[in-house]
Amino acid sequence: MNDRKCLECSRQLNGRADQKFCGDQCRSAYNNKNSLENNTLIHSVNRILKKNHSILTMLHVMGKNSATKADLQRKGYRFDFYTSTSISRNNKVCYFCYDHGFKELEHNKLVLVDLVLDDETDQNVKSIPIGEPRKTPIRSTFKELKGTDHYKLHLPQNTTSQMTQRAAH
Repeated sequence: MNDRKCLECSRQLNGRADQKFCGDQCRSAYNNKNSLENNTLIHSVNRILKKNHSILTMLHVMGKNSATKADLQRKGYRFDFYTSTSISRNNKVCYFCYDHGFKELEHNKLVLVDLVLDDETDQNVKSIPIGEPRKTPIRSTFKELKGTDHYKLHLPQNTTSQMTQRAAH
């Protein structure tokens, strides 16, 4: 007697002994459903980081070298999500979303900066103000930063529980 059933639709399976699905449609539906359930937090964080990055990229393309916190907030920027930090020469913390970032000055004013790899070591990360000439083009990417201690995903406190609660509703 054959008790094997499709994991998605529970139809009787005929064929190979290791068969789990009755067809490609059921296999895809099952895997998509499981992927969505398991990665809701990751998808939510990535969506926020992508939006933050696109806002900073837009300002960069427009040639802006400064902004205010209010400007970024109006565009939907989330200051509690960033991918890395670095300390500038004048001891200001630079917050980055991948290769674009900012450092905060007084009165909620921000100076926009880019993330570049050090020419000599190819590992140390530094920031330069947008518009300042650079010796080499921006070469740092998510993949390059991931292997260094400069890449850290910073989440605000309680983010995990908040997003898990939102996903459950």
